[in-house]
Amino acid sequence: MAITTIPMLQVPPVIPLSSAQVITYATVIKNGAGERIAYVVQCPKAGTLDKFEVPITIANNPDNGLRFSFQTVNPATGFPDGAVDQFRDITGTITTGWQVPGLITSDGTNGGVKRTVAAGELIACVIEFVSFVASDDWRGHYWNTTNRSTSNIYVVDDTGAGYAIVGGNAAPALALKYDDGTYGVFDWSVIPCDVTPQDNTAINTGTTPDEKALKITPAVTMRVTGAWVQLDWDAACDIVLYDAASGVIDTFTLDSDNRAATNASPCVIEWPGGPHTLTAGVVYRLAVKPTTGSSVTPQVMLFPGSAYPPALFGADLVYSQRTDAGAWSDDASKRLIAGLVIDGMDFGGAPAAVTKAFSFVG
Repeated sequence: MAITTIPMLQVPPVIPLSSAQVITYATVIKNGAGERIAYVVQCPKAGTLDKFEVPITIANNPDNGLRFSFQTVNPATGFPDGAVDQFRDITGTITTGWQVPGLITSDGTNGGVKRTVAAGELIACVIEFVSFVASDDWRGHYWNTTNRSTSNIYVVDDTGAGYAIVGGNAAPALALKYDDGTYGVFDWSVIPCDVTPQDNTAINTGTTPDEKALKITPAVTMRVTGAWVQLDWDAACDIVLYDAASGVIDTFTLDSDNRAATNASPCVIEWPGGPHTLTAGVVYRLAVKPTTGSSVTPQVMLFPGSAYPPALFGADLVYSQRTDAGAWSDDASKRLIAGLVIDGMDFGGAPAAVTKAFSFVG
């Protein structure tokens, strides 16, 4: 089949901000009776839910534990309606980090009834004390940025006097798991990152590694005209597109004298020798390669494990790195914050069904 020209796409979409820290976590302190936090999300597909997972910081372990629940969103207020439809308690010693509760059901056990949702349905994912004891102290987290990509997915906070929406810049740090073994796929408005969301380690020609890359396996044959990368380049560096054998397809050199921002920000480039056709099912790598001993800083997202990155746009993107043009090492629990600029795709054959979720790994 032939390549069909389409309106230009950036896949994944460029992160909608310019910041030295792409993801920063804001914190809400929960240390009083009636205090809770809720994440209101729009279910990306129809199905039955197992649970939601979030990062939590423990300052003083809640004596009676924490309750995770699914609640209905009151259409008149936009807040959880307060009725605990399905729940699961986490008790004992709770450690800071990514929390994976048991199945969230009607009676709080594995034998209870799970929640069935429609595609596009708003639900509230609520965390609160099972029952408060003086000195209990934990902190909920959310993604905080200067721009939002989805305003109907948001965070609400209750400090004991009722819910209030947490500003227009707060987005859930959350993963939503279905009972068919998939996590719901969201855009930048819901990010399943832990309390340490990024690795901003600088690289240069003398570091290990000295290249960081996004390994790409296109699901369809596509034509690419350029790429984008989130990085801070205080020195010259190359953006390189490699084929499966690490042969150079094209290179764009970034000059640190030609830039509008001196902090980390999205940089969109056009391939000098492009456009290039990438074949479905074939491995490519989009790499940041320093060209001097001075450092550049590509932004890398960190996830709790390899099961979570595909919840952002699918499973065809993996982090890679190498040193001195050696063998590539892949890490499926990370992602270089980068993507391709696409202006054509081969739509041969009938499209596959849209699932809005990816197969669970692990």
